[in-house]
Amino acid sequence: MTEINDKIKEVIDSNKNKNKIEKDYKTLLKENEDLKEEKRVLYVSIRNLQDMEEAHKKVNGVLQRQISELQLKIKRMEEDRLNAGRMGGHDE
Repeated sequence: MTEINDKIKEVIDSNKNKNKIEKDYKTLLKENEDLKEEKRVLYVSIRNLQDMEEAHKKVNGVLQRQISELQLKIKRMEEDRLNAGRMGGHDE
């Protein structure tokens, strides 16, 4: 009878182990899915930041070009004013 009880206990313990393993497996699968989702969210965030950086660089380039054009325009206006003053006989 003791052998039968031992076998029954062994089967019960084995089933408990299987249940624990199955539960652990499901937990690991859930954690893996959560990590995949977190990775996807981070990728989207990084991509958005890269897009913003690229747009910023484009705008900055346009602004730098406009500044250069305006500086050149101011320089020409100053030169024209000086030349006009010299031709008129007085310097402003």
